[in-house]
Amino acid sequence: MANGNTANTDNPVQRVNTAANTAVQWTAQAAVRLENIPSFVRETAKKGIENFALENGYTQVNEKCLDEAKEHFNM
Repeated sequence: MANGNTANTDNPVQRVNTAANTAVQWTAQAAVRLENIPSFVRETAKKGIENFALENGYTQVNEKCLDEAKEHFNM
């Protein structure tokens, strides 16, 4: 990085803003799983997962959160 800091590749996160401008972080592993969702429903699924995360006290979407959301939405 230009500021001299090195990126943490062990658990990188991606900041994602929800419609309510609440930042939700996604782990790299969760972001990969998101990409496996068919593109025509991905954005809807992403919003649902983020809302689930916020409603259930998650500060980031990780694989555990995805598994719980998947069960919650019966998928």
